[in-house]
Amino acid sequence: MSDIAALLLAGGKSSRMGEDKAQLRIHGTTLLERTRRVLETVGCNPIIVCAEKFGGIADEYPEQGPLGGIHAGLKQLITLKSQTVQQVLIVPVDMPKLNVPTLKRLIAPSQSNRAACYQVSALPCVLPCSSLTIDYLQTRLTTSDSDLSIRSLLRYLNSVELTAEQPSLLMNTNTPAQWQSVKESEEQGIL
Repeated sequence: MSDIAALLLAGGKSSRMGEDKAQLRIHGTTLLERTRRVLETVGCNPIIVCAEKFGGIADEYPEQGPLGGIHAGLKQLITLKSQTVQQVLIVPVDMPKLNVPTLKRLIAPSQSNRAACYQVSALPCVLPCSSLTIDYLQTRLTTSDSDLSIRSLLRYLNSVELTAEQPSLLMNTNTPAQWQSVKESEEQGIL
C-alpha cells in the first residue's frame, strides 16, 4: 500500500448540535482524539486536523464547508513535501462509530491512486493527492455559485463507490438527538 495521509475535518460550526462536536466525549475521550487514534491505527501519516482551533490548519477560503478544509489540507501536504503520499483519507470528526476495517476497505490496494467512497455517504472518502484534485478545489472555491459538495468532487475524480457492509458505522451526529442515540449505544456496550 502506498503512503496515505489523513485530513481530519473538524472546522464546522456544530450549530445544530449546539456545542462543538469535536469535543463531545465517548468512552472518556473526545471525538477528535478518538478519530485521530483510529486514523493512526489505519496507518495514516501525517494526520492533519483541518480546524485552526485545535492547533490544525485554517481554511484559505473560510465558510466554504468541507471543500475549504480539504483544499487547505492538501495544500499543507504539498508544503510538507510529502512526496510519498499518493492518497489522502478524508474523515469528518462527527462519525463516532467509524472503525479501522471500514476505513481500510476504502484504501484497499485495488483502489490505489483512485478516489473512493461508500455509496451511502460521501464521507469518509479517499482522494488522490494530486494537482488535479487541488486545481478542481481551487476553481470551485473561487467561482461564485459553484457546487461545493463533496459528491461533485468525487464525480469529477470518477470515484469508485463501494457498498458499505455496515452503513450504520457511517452515521454522523449533527443533533443532540443523534448524539443521545450514540450515548445510549455506548451505555449498552454496543459502541
